[in-house]
Amino acid sequence: MAIVTKFPSAFDANTGEIVPFRTVRREFFAAANAEDPKKSINELRRMFNLVCPHCKQAKLVFSFGSQNPDGTVRKIAGSRVKGKVAHLQTLPKAEHASGCIGTVFESEGHEINDQKGFRIHLNLRSIPEYNPKNSQLVRRERNGRIITLDPDLKDREPWELSRPEKIVPLIRSKQNDRLNDSVVIYGDTKTPWRKFYIPHASDDHFDGHLSNIAQTLAKKMLNGGRTAATPLLVVLDFKGASVTRTADENGNQKNYLFPKIRNVDVNNLTDDKDGMTIVPEMKVKNEHLFEMMRQLQISRGKLLVIAENPVLYKRDSRTNVYHLSFSITDPNMIHAIEINNGVMASVKRNQNTKESSPQPSMSASLT
Repeated sequence: MAIVTKFPSAFDANTGEIVPFRTVRREFFAAANAEDPKKSINELRRMFNLVCPHCKQAKLVFSFGSQNPDGTVRKIAGSRVKGKVAHLQTLPKAEHASGCIGTVFESEGHEINDQKGFRIHLNLRSIPEYNPKNSQLVRRERNGRIITLDPDLKDREPWELSRPEKIVPLIRSKQNDRLNDSVVIYGDTKTPWRKFYIPHASDDHFDGHLSNIAQTLAKKMLNGGRTAATPLLVVLDFKGASVTRTADENGNQKNYLFPKIRNVDVNNLTDDKDGMTIVPEMKVKNEHLFEMMRQLQISRGKLLVIAENPVLYKRDSRTNVYHLSFSITDPNMIHAIEINNGVMASVKRNQNTKESSPQPSMSASLT
């Protein structure tokens, strides 16, 4: 476990990768114990170009605090109280972007478990002020600071997911175990990462995440009809997608249907003994997105989307085909990506593989 102040990780602008604090700390303490500590530390400071991992604007610097090269911590002069341990801090006079998550969470005395999953906030700006009538996970103070109330969240490293590209560096960091142990905060709902992220919505890849999500939505469907759930993070491949144009009460809408995904295990929640067949269905309700969708369909590109109002429903009672329907209304909820095949938490499906098999790793490479 690493005790840090505000930044349990940083973004290295030189490499374009997330660097955990424990990695930075290890390098600097090794330099401090080198034959020429001053020279080694200066070389490290030139090698690292660390900035805030959230806004990528404010420069971060490593500070030894009151910690000695051997790891012991000095006491504050004239006091019995020990000083600060080594940490990452904002460079004096450096400014973060407005609303940056790195500036709104409590920092002093906050202990982060760097082996535990992240706390990923899906709607950070919508966190309400304290309401004694609600069971809140976090609350916003009048000064804008965010206070963590849920004990499980206190030692998790916070992350923001206001737009899908915000999560890409984290996925690329290959902190697979931490991602799989992460939770997504949406209002007062805490959802496991495995029930939020679909890294492959296609029939030729095995994806245990889809099985988890299908089970959650199937329970909602069976217990109360087409009730919308927490948004999902989904990778969609336009290869084989079809489109229809319809009109709703607010104007035009385009519906994109993606190829069927067969034999999705929902743990016997339905009568389909071979598993559920799912058709991903994306409803685009913003006319500014139509041209972007058209270009993506032509190029057969891929999308990473935050899918709103996901529901599972059956269009035809005579089949075992279910539609996983969701809406896209905001251009900021779409990120066009290229994915290096074979790494997005999936392995090729084969006839002897069941959806309920152990989860694959989260190793990913997005560009």
